[in-house]
Amino acid sequence: MRLSVFGLFITSIEKRKTMKKFMFVVLVLAMMASQAEAALTTIVYQNDTTNDLVTGNYAGHEDTTLNWNRQDANAGAWTDIILDDAGWILNARALMRWDLSSLAGQYLSIQSVTMSVSMNKNNDDFDIMTYEVLPGNKAWVEGRGTAGAGDVLAGESTWNSLAHDDTSPTTWASGGTGDDGGLAVQGTDYSNDLLGSMAPASGSLDDVANDDIAFDGYDAAGLMTLIDNWSGNQADNAGIMMVANKGWLGYCRFSSSETGDGVPPASYPKLTIVYDAVPEPNTLALLATGSLLALLLRRRRR
Repeated sequence: MRLSVFGLFITSIEKRKTMKKFMFVVLVLAMMASQAEAALTTIVYQNDTTNDLVTGNYAGHEDTTLNWNRQDANAGAWTDIILDDAGWILNARALMRWDLSSLAGQYLSIQSVTMSVSMNKNNDDFDIMTYEVLPGNKAWVEGRGTAGAGDVLAGESTWNSLAHDDTSPTTWASGGTGDDGGLAVQGTDYSNDLLGSMAPASGSLDDVANDDIAFDGYDAAGLMTLIDNWSGNQADNAGIMMVANKGWLGYCRFSSSETGDGVPPASYPKLTIVYDAVPEPNTLALLATGSLLALLLRRRRR
């Protein structure tokens, strides 16, 4: 009888040891999963390319040039984007927008946002600056024009109009046209705060060499709000405006997202986002189990 009791005692001790080992293994796995999920995730949005969050090729980027020299023409189908402050085309600015709806619910925080363009011409020394387009101009339309005189359809955006119409066009938020058109008023048409800037090299450049513009003008909270807006209701996604700060008799040119002249998708404007991903459900369950077992183990030791 004594041997049986002793045997039961030994068995109980072994079971406790086994349980402690099991709890330890689960806790280690939970910690490993937590560290894995804490790793940053990078996603790239560029037309005619794929990423892990979209089905098929991405096609959510839009761009157009607003041209002072063609104030009532649309340039949404141009294969190039042109920026100038006072050069041979007198004044040109660009609008861009990325549909990030596939990113909604995927991130806990945004670490960085970088825009890349493929410069193919820059014959002057100036900076390129980017600003957030304000909500009053969110309804701009890329269009299908090529900037020829009178090349515009109703509803398309031009230098003079948010939405063109032969009889009653909708102006930009500031209401300006002519010299005051093209989203001219900071704080009304576009943000007061600079989103990011770059100083590209001059000369004829490689059409697939990317020039990066880090959106480092915003702090962490600002970037979070920006991506929240761009990944939410796309009707509220106003995008960005790019401007050049000087350039008399000079201009810079880079590839748009339009197909033409043998331009490869690698040259299209792209947006790279680094973010902390939302943990997978199975990882959350494992973390919860590990935490519970750790709590039970602590209580047993008391």
